This record gives sequence, structure tokens and C-alpha cells, in this order.
Amino acid sequence: MKEMTREEHASEPVPCPVVGIGASAGGLAAFTRLLSQLPEQTGMAYVIVQHLDPAYQSLLPDLLARATKMPVREVTDGMTVEPDHVYVSPPAADLTLHENTFVLQPLTQTRGQRLTIDHFFTSLAGERKQLAIGVLLSGTASDGTRGLQAIKAKGGMTFAQDAHSASFPQMPQNAIAAGGVEYIFSPEEIADALVQLRHGAFLQEVKMPLSPEEDTQEEEHFASILRLLRTRTGIDFLSYKPATLRRRLDHRMAMVHYKDGDERHQAITSTPSQSSD
Repeated sequence: MKEMTREEHASEPVPCPVVGIGASAGGLAAFTRLLSQLPEQTGMAYVIVQHLDPAYQSLLPDLLARATKMPVREVTDGMTVEPDHVYVSPPAADLTLHENTFVLQPLTQTRGQRLTIDHFFTSLAGERKQLAIGVLLSGTASDGTRGLQAIKAKGGMTFAQDAHSASFPQMPQNAIAAGGVEYIFSPEEIADALVQLRHGAFLQEVKMPLSPEEDTQEEEHFASILRLLRTRTGIDFLSYKPATLRRRLDHRMAMVHYKDGDERHQAITSTPSQSSD
């Protein structure tokens, strides 16, 4: 099979990052606080998933439209995902993502619990992988925990609302305890982090293969960072999974605007070690 050239890779359309945002009790306030801090254009799509009574028509799209300048739409089956839009899952269906379109399925329960958030987050992880972002806000029970774990396992980013700012902290706290959360912030801080990400390497998913020279340089940068960490912390990270370390490093650097390996390497290696005095 003929390999694609760098030019052919660069011309291929790249799907936009998708931010899944889940909540149950206390979710409206948390959603509003997060969305109100986001600008009109971030290059990401936002999908709101909340536990709502399936017997009633949801007012959530209208309520959230007051908090953001982005278009807010209730999801319909087959709707295409577009960046800089907010999508709201309807109350009487489970939502999944397939090839950049939404798919609605009959609402299901597992052991008496609705796992609508897990359902969407798991689908999002499989479809967007490194371009998946999971956010778990105020709520009760444990829906969303497995979904965040799935996103994290695929190389995406995960956030949870902190206990202090959540009206009902049980849902995000369960996800934190299960190890599926990378960042724990208030809704406003999560919004700020998402804005930071649009400038960083995380959202610039590799669109073309690296040349042999670039690949060698990237490996050398990575190895020197691990050696520096061993010197400064006494921990030998060479025994850790390289993919996990790279993902964590890319996420951290994206949060502070470093766009490529050269910037990342310079920033880390030029930072003076802190004295233990």
C-alpha cells in the first residue's frame, strides 16, 4: 500500500475536539458557570449530558443559550458535530457519537441506574481518542466515572468539579477516587483551562508523519526530559509506559501554551531546580 505524502496528510480533514460535559443534580448552575466563561470560538464542540425526567420536554437548551454566544441545539438523530456549537442531549434517549454524527438510542438503565453520561463519554473516547475531553460536574451517584476512565485511557483529557464549588459533589468525587480525573477545578477554572488548550499542542493533533530527523529529535527531547526528572526527583520514569508519559506531558504543556517539542524541551530544561532548603 502506498504511503501518504506529508502534503496529502496535511490536506486531510481533522475532526474537531469534542468536550463532553456531564452532570445531574445541581448541573444547571454548573453548566451555566462553565459556558459563560467560554468565548465564541475555541475550535471545540461542547456536548451537554444531564439526567433529566424523560417524561418532560427539556428547557435546558433555552436556559443555556442565555449563558453563551455559541449556538445551542438539542441533539437530533444524525445531526453533524460542528466546532463552536453547544449540543444538549435530549432527556428521553442515550447519546453516542459515530463518524462525526450523533446517534440517539432508547434510554437504558443498568441495575436501576441511568448511565447516560458513561454511555456518551465511552462513545466519545472511542471516536475522538486524543481529541476527547471529559468534564464531570455536580451530581449524585457514580455516572460518568467509567466514561472518564475510558477517555483517559484513550489519551484524552479529563476534568472534574471540585467539592467546594459543587452543589452535589458525589459524582465528581467518585470519578476522582477511581483515578479517572486529571484536573480538579471549579467550572470557571475548567473553562479557563479549555481556552488555554486551544493554543496548545493537545489540539494540534499530528496531521502528518514526522520525518526521520524530526522523529529522532523528538525521541532525544523526550529522553533528556526523563533524565532531568530522574536527577531532580530521584524517580526513574523510564520504567513507566512511554505513551502515558507523553500524553501527560503533552497535556501539561498544552495548558501553558507550549506548542511543540522544541518549546516543551526548552521550558523544562531551562527551569532551575528548586532548593530543598
